[in-house]
Amino acid sequence: YLRLEGDFVRLAPALRAEQFDATISTSALEHFGLGTYGKHDGVLDPDYDVKAVAAIWRLLKPGGLFHVTLPYGCRFYVNNPHWRVYDRVALQERIIRDFTVVEKVFFKSADCRVPDDGGRPVPLVREEDADAFEPGDHPHLTIYLCLQKT
Repeated sequence: YLRLEGDFVRLAPALRAEQFDATISTSALEHFGLGTYGKHDGVLDPDYDVKAVAAIWRLLKPGGLFHVTLPYGCRFYVNNPHWRVYDRVALQERIIRDFTVVEKVFFKSADCRVPDDGGRPVPLVREEDADAFEPGDHPHLTIYLCLQKT
């Protein structure tokens, strides 16, 4: 299996389009372009998350899946230089865009290991409650999305 690690925005143009069945971004995209890791980031761009998602879209085969986790709350919030917290509108405009949502689960980050009878994480927070969650609360609220390229 081909595995890539690195900056999708910089790597994607050199790669053949539509070659991946799936991509995964776990607790990463919210940091892109904000200087979270200082000199190691290399790019300061408030829209680098959007550019990374566009690069991921290009690399996925039709029907390919993008699995992503992000901080979620009642409003879009940028805590520069650390992270973004996405709300419903920011998710649609910055992340989901042309993808189709296959699955959506909200959970408190510290509670994500509680299994149901099938062994899957229990969605510990209902969507309507997630929309009221204030950014900065701890444990913070996380959204897991399974998005499909259509």
